[in-house]
Amino acid sequence: MKNRKLVFACLIALLLTILAILCFLITMYLLGHKNYTDIKNAVTGEDETNETDDTAEEETGQIPGDAGENDPNAGNGTDLVTMDDGTQYQIFSPVPDGVISSPLTVSGQVSGTWYFEGSFQIELRDYDGNVIATGIATAQSDWMSEELVEYEGTLTFTAPAGEIYGELYLLKENPSGLIENDNQISYPVRF
Repeated sequence: MKNRKLVFACLIALLLTILAILCFLITMYLLGHKNYTDIKNAVTGEDETNETDDTAEEETGQIPGDAGENDPNAGNGTDLVTMDDGTQYQIFSPVPDGVISSPLTVSGQVSGTWYFEGSFQIELRDYDGNVIATGIATAQSDWMSEELVEYEGTLTFTAPAGEIYGELYLLKENPSGLIENDNQISYPVRF
């Protein structure tokens, strides 16, 4: 009889643990965490930057320059990234996973081939992929180059109610209209 009570107590404890884990995962989903890594980092408090992995697409690093004094992300950005097609880019503001508000200044540098007539389109989307705002990023110097050219643009938007995460898109200008010439850079932001 004593063994049955012990087995029953262990089963109840196991069921309660499973229920607690399911409640936690549902809560994280409803709060807008996008993937397992976000949830794991929220639980452990760790940042999974792997400094030995040379294949990582983006890592947070220090960006030299004169970011605005009122910018909470000033001085931060990404390392230089090279895409499969050879396009290079570096994001200055907002940093990936950074908290944003309107009006939002979007800045960085990208290969000159990304531009057409000195500009390209930028979009802010909500967690579900709905477009919240569109704008134009303009080259800050001569864009007719294959070298990196700094860009800047501004988006004005109303943050979606109840949303925590969104996605910022930098869309390569493609005057040819050919699908093989389309390209985009996207990264998460928080409202």
